[in-house]
Amino acid sequence: MATNTVVFEQRRVQLRSVNADDLLNRLMGLGIAREMPNRVGIKRSVRINKIEVAIAEKPGERSLRARWQ
Repeated sequence: MATNTVVFEQRRVQLRSVNADDLLNRLMGLGIAREMPNRVGIKRSVRINKIEVAIAEKPGERSLRARWQ
C-alpha cells in the first residue's frame, strides 16, 4: 500500500491510499456507520448520521447522480 508523509502543523502524519470498499469497511469497523440496503446501480452503501456514502456499480459519476435523484 502506498503511503505519503505530510507535515501538518509541524507534525508528521502518515497517509495511506485506500479504495472505496476499504473506506466503507473502516467506517463500519469504527462503529460510526450503518449498512444500507442495496439498490439498483449501487454496489454498497453506508449511512453516517444522515449522510450516505456509496459505491456505484459503474464508475460513471452521472449514473450515480441519476440514481440518487
